[in-house]
Amino acid sequence: MKDIAILDSFFDQYLNDTHEPLTDSFLKQVYYDYNIDSHFMAVPLILDIRLLYFNRTTFDRLQLNYPPPYGNWGSYSKPYYDDWNWEKFVEYVNIINQNFPDQDSFSFTGQYDEEMKLFHMIIRNYFIETIDENKTCGYLNNKERLLEIIEKIIKPIFSKLGDKWYPNNKETMSFLNNKTYIEPENLPRICCRDTSEYSNGVFGITIDSPNSMRKVKLYGEKSNQNGEIAAGYIPGSTSYLGGSGIAITSYISDYLKKVAWKFILKLIDPINGYLTDIGRATNMMPPYDSLYDIKFWNEEQWNIPKNQIRHSLQIQYPRQTFPEFGELEDRHIIRLMILEILKKNIEPSEAIDRCCKLMNSILAGACSDEHWSYSIGDCSSFNNRKVTFNWINSCKGGIPLPKDTTISCSYISFRSGIGGSMVVFSVLGIMISLIYIFLFLRYKNTEPIKKAPLNFSLIVILGSILNYASVIFSTGNPDEFKCILNKWFLIIGLSLAFGGLTVKLKKVYVIYKKRELNQGYISDVKLYRILIGLIALNTIALIFWTSFNSPIVSKSTNEERINSRVIQYDVTRCKNPREQNIVTLFFIYIFNIVILLYGLWLSYKTWTIPQSYTETKFVGTCIFISTLGIFIAIPLIWFSYTDEINYLIKSLILNFSTAVTVSVYCVPKIRAAYYYSALLLKKKDSNELLVNDLSNDKITESVCCPNCGALITSNLNQFETQETR
Repeated sequence: MKDIAILDSFFDQYLNDTHEPLTDSFLKQVYYDYNIDSHFMAVPLILDIRLLYFNRTTFDRLQLNYPPPYGNWGSYSKPYYDDWNWEKFVEYVNIINQNFPDQDSFSFTGQYDEEMKLFHMIIRNYFIETIDENKTCGYLNNKERLLEIIEKIIKPIFSKLGDKWYPNNKETMSFLNNKTYIEPENLPRICCRDTSEYSNGVFGITIDSPNSMRKVKLYGEKSNQNGEIAAGYIPGSTSYLGGSGIAITSYISDYLKKVAWKFILKLIDPINGYLTDIGRATNMMPPYDSLYDIKFWNEEQWNIPKNQIRHSLQIQYPRQTFPEFGELEDRHIIRLMILEILKKNIEPSEAIDRCCKLMNSILAGACSDEHWSYSIGDCSSFNNRKVTFNWINSCKGGIPLPKDTTISCSYISFRSGIGGSMVVFSVLGIMISLIYIFLFLRYKNTEPIKKAPLNFSLIVILGSILNYASVIFSTGNPDEFKCILNKWFLIIGLSLAFGGLTVKLKKVYVIYKKRELNQGYISDVKLYRILIGLIALNTIALIFWTSFNSPIVSKSTNEERINSRVIQYDVTRCKNPREQNIVTLFFIYIFNIVILLYGLWLSYKTWTIPQSYTETKFVGTCIFISTLGIFIAIPLIWFSYTDEINYLIKSLILNFSTAVTVSVYCVPKIRAAYYYSALLLKKKDSNELLVNDLSNDKITESVCCPNCGALITSNLNQFETQETR
């Protein structure tokens, strides 16, 4: 199309000069022929349509109903083409052929690539497009229906044509006699019939253009009111619409282009009458609605063509035309397909496939960025998403297909090394915590567990499980549910863990801050109230946090430039703190921070309690470890520049500090409970095995278990094996 000048600026100038778009004077269907790639390339001069012509004498002899607008077709509630369709057309052709086998029941000549136009008219009535929205062969989109059409309509009518419908030239004969396989893209160019041939009449039915029938005197014309040949409507709802226009070459100066444009405006001006002269000479109507009210075009003989235009469409409709369409006509793809079916006995299904392959190779322009599409995969083990490219339309030459690339994940995938290892760590942590719960319940009647006490120990372990779960819910593709649960598990988990440890230290501190044990006693009920109050405050804060920050999931669109195109992809993640309500964030953390600082103060105050009460050191160590982890994590997260590092720091420190804390707290108690159980078992067997006699189910002094190999002191938490004593 580089040879033809783009006329957009001239169309704009016409609008400025006349205050009316030039396109308003066009028939609305014409627009699709002269607008190529969204640019006006020509101005229409004549219309090319197809009409049905029939022999009235033959129809009268066979008592066939004349095609519309004659005859009795349709009704007040349904259009004529409901009855006058292609099935009825085939029926008429068969009737004529049966009664007059030596005559042509159906024929057509046309001007150029007539088979494709006829094929288009037929399949349009069954909602099949020649070219789909992807600028590819539309036949494959409804192949089963197309096969039915070939069997019921195409084969019957073309079989009546014999060998008269295709050009009997060297190229055609060579193609028909070639027995070797030919790739669809290499099918030969079979040129046209002699377009100077004009019809002199028809015995049965023909489908042709008014130009080809211009030498035939038609029934209804002023000079031929009793003519034998009459024009009617094409079967079905759609005829072919084409035409010719005038363009300006791009190889002339701007001045000459302006001169040429002035010539075009004079040519199409109704006052000058040039369009009417061209139409009368070619027997083809002008594509300007305004001309149909002037003399000659408003005569009765043009009523049928004008009405048929209302039911006519271009082959590419509803899409604009494109430069490759001319080559599509030059290659005569429908002629080749029908020849392969009828003359070379190729199965219709295969012939359709071959036709579409040839069509797609023709329609394929030079490869550009508009010819490829992309797909984005899920996050991989490398924590990135693969972007793959593929051609959506066939193309040739031009740019190469972009190489596959990757984009960063907006979340940490379960499949990535970091995400997978943290989840495994968390799952193992949950399993170990469940084992701790099992062992605590198993030894719940032993003095070490009773002194803990059991309920507070289970609360601490439950908090650790929620901490592990928060890491799991922060991994993988985020959604609203996961983002909310992640925060809830973290805050409640910290409440249970910090709260459980702190209230234990509170009890020890109150009991031992004075030397007399009965002073400052604090009951477990009061400690439960403190713990429940802490959890209640955090729960209320979380409810407000959820309400004020909903939705918690943030969705955005990122862009990546590939060549001249920008590809877009969705990014889904949990909102970062900067995107959340700062007040609600303050309150969901402040209570845990206060209780943690209070626990640190209690650890300091209880650290000097005598060795016989060393449980305080285990609890204090747990709080110190948790605090250390938090203080290490905050600056690292603050100065981290990637989501991956941020996730790694948070998950690793939370998992590690939780695992160490709960183990430091639980393992000594479980070990003490185990040896305590062993001593009680020995007591039941024989008191002589013990250094100190056990008169009840409690250990009140340091005792030695020879078979256990341990010295257990009365505080039940300090052990000395025989090897370490």
